[in-house]
Amino acid sequence: MKITRGLFVSRVAADNNCEITLVENWKESVVTLDPATMRRYGLPLSLDLLRHKIICTFESQVSADVDADAFGDFVLMGLEKRETREVIRTVPPVVKTVLSRCLSLNSEDVREMEEIPYPQYHFKLELTEEEYAECKELPPETFFRVSMKLA
Repeated sequence: MKITRGLFVSRVAADNNCEITLVENWKESVVTLDPATMRRYGLPLSLDLLRHKIICTFESQVSADVDADAFGDFVLMGLEKRETREVIRTVPPVVKTVLSRCLSLNSEDVREMEEIPYPQYHFKLELTEEEYAECKELPPETFFRVSMKLA
């Protein structure tokens, strides 16, 4: 499975590493990239990324296919489908139902580690019903490989 999204850069913070906040349909994603990863993706090592669009591609692979040297480019998946009902107080009352499907893609949990490995990814993507159904069919040992480039 392959998912491609154009995400807008809404915030950039840089010290030794660059923390970039990306937005799509009010869903925020945060990536923290070291200089080597920024160069590999062809992203400038500056704060000039603000308000630019970054094309992110996520390609599913089964864990047996994962190259150990590229493990930092892989993220684990979480899948959520939520139905929200809102009653609009009019005469007669109107019920509005909103269905959302969200794919969460995160780097490995680093809370217990003394030294945090980079890059770090925390993506939240809105899915279509077809993409959601395809994600549900993926085996549990599936990872997603991340790639990025400036639009």
